[in-house]
Amino acid sequence: MVAYFQPDYYAFRNQFRELATQRGFALEAHTLKAKGPGDRDLTIDTAYLGPMITDTSGPARVFAVSCGTHGTEGPSGSAVQAQFLNDMLDELTLPDDGAILLVHAHNPYGFAWVRRQNEDNVDINRNFLEPEDPRPTSQNYRDVYDILNPTDLTDETTAEFVEKAWALVDKHGMAWVQQAFTEGQYEFPRGVYYGGKERVESNRRLSGIYGDVLRHAKEAVLIDMHTGAGDYATYEALSRHEVGAPGYQWLCEALGEENVKYPAGEESVMTPTQGNVTAGICKENPHADIRAFSCEIGTFEGARMILAERAEGWLWAHGDRDSEQGKAIVAEVGECSNPADPDWREKVLDIGDEVITACWNKLFS
Repeated sequence: MVAYFQPDYYAFRNQFRELATQRGFALEAHTLKAKGPGDRDLTIDTAYLGPMITDTSGPARVFAVSCGTHGTEGPSGSAVQAQFLNDMLDELTLPDDGAILLVHAHNPYGFAWVRRQNEDNVDINRNFLEPEDPRPTSQNYRDVYDILNPTDLTDETTAEFVEKAWALVDKHGMAWVQQAFTEGQYEFPRGVYYGGKERVESNRRLSGIYGDVLRHAKEAVLIDMHTGAGDYATYEALSRHEVGAPGYQWLCEALGEENVKYPAGEESVMTPTQGNVTAGICKENPHADIRAFSCEIGTFEGARMILAERAEGWLWAHGDRDSEQGKAIVAEVGECSNPADPDWREKVLDIGDEVITACWNKLFS
């Protein structure tokens, strides 16, 4: 039901907590230092159903669904989680050695404030790195920094950006531009797609949350819900396993080869990145066979998405959210990630049902 789509982060969080409680899940709220609108608390909420976890025992198979890694994309994933709790569980059988972990809002700050990044302007899906991991910033990003991160946002500077961006497309191709703009960078704290100098608080918390539940697991599925890239109201399962790897093959068997892509592959809607959250969870839990992917549901064309992110980046660094311009920018960012179109929202829930059912049956068969 489209009714699962709520007006804001706090309404989504209340819905998640209420439905999980009704279903007998154990809930835990991990409060972050950052604050939401009205100085309200921000939490990463977890709902767990399965065997008790001790130092010596726990679930052998874990089914996990998360949302809000890119905060403004949180609504669709939260709605899918609500549908799963309210409508789907009655049709599914959880085996004795299985567990369910639902993680609500990897990035609650972005969810609450309607922005992709967190309170430090960090894209947490470029940030899940170890201290020794390299944090490169490509020369291509440096070359486009000034047009992608303006100090003044006007019709004239936006028109100039569009003209220069299309000139880059003509010169290098769309794939080059997408890579240069969105791959992530670690040099400009005020720039879009900033990956941070060290792992941020939410990612440190997530490492512990997943590590605790997965400590005795032999198998797991991690589904991280996203929106934005791709054709409108269709999905792509962005595998965190290279083509041909066992995890990639598992996803193809569960979801159909036509729906599974590796972000570094030529056919994917996404550009390759580093610091991905679910990829990091896999790396930190090598004892388990984890099948991790982002379920990416398309909204609007890439040019509109980039313009919205560019404007929101300017707003965070230089603008006033309470101004008419600021309100318009926030509304556009929200629409790009969570269209108000009821048909799109119904399709999100259909995709969620399809993907969850397929992966559940594959894991617990």
